[in-house]
Amino acid sequence: MFDDESPEEPVDVTRMSAGDPLFGAEAGESSWRSPGGVLASHIGDGTRSVVLATTVAPVAPRLSDDEVKSGLTGIDGMRARTETLTLHVVTEALERGLPSKTGLTA
Repeated sequence: MFDDESPEEPVDVTRMSAGDPLFGAEAGESSWRSPGGVLASHIGDGTRSVVLATTVAPVAPRLSDDEVKSGLTGIDGMRARTETLTLHVVTEALERGLPSKTGLTA
């Protein structure tokens, strides 16, 4: 993407590689994505997964006890990670003064 004459990486863009846990491209590919783009992509993936998982709710009475326990454990882990992510993003918004600038509330 960049030739040898311009070795600097673009501002606000993070170089991602297949070994990076935030890497969003297919394995083995290299990609330029902003951290915000990576965040939005993962949030979108998570949202789609939760929406698809809710389709199981009508068949919950047919789940085994172990499946119910496993589901509750997984949901609790997802909830905790979502709360942590929310805390990080809200803290960043507060530090930047975004709530007062954009009409958001903390």
